[in-house]
Amino acid sequence: MTRHRREISVAIAIAALAAVLAAAAPGYFSGENLNDLFLASLPVLVVALGMTFVLISGGIDLSVGSVLGLGAGTTVLGLQHGAPMGIALLSGLATGATVG
Repeated sequence: MTRHRREISVAIAIAALAAVLAAAAPGYFSGENLNDLFLASLPVLVVALGMTFVLISGGIDLSVGSVLGLGAGTTVLGLQHGAPMGIALLSGLATGATVG
């Protein structure tokens, strides 16, 4: 029990936060809102999964957040200058692959 004290305290904090959210905003746990939350966090999830493999293999890479931001910024700049969606996405991916 004492080995997992930190994990238990985090689980309790998450459960308390969920209870407060359920009381303050009854629609928070609706299917539509949970779907929106999942879609909003999907880029971070993809990067976190990739970083998990890097950490498991014994490596560390602190630049992953910066590369994600740079790729997203490149995509947005392309869209703002009138590039088609596919071209803008490819430019962001190419920027991330080149810098990363």
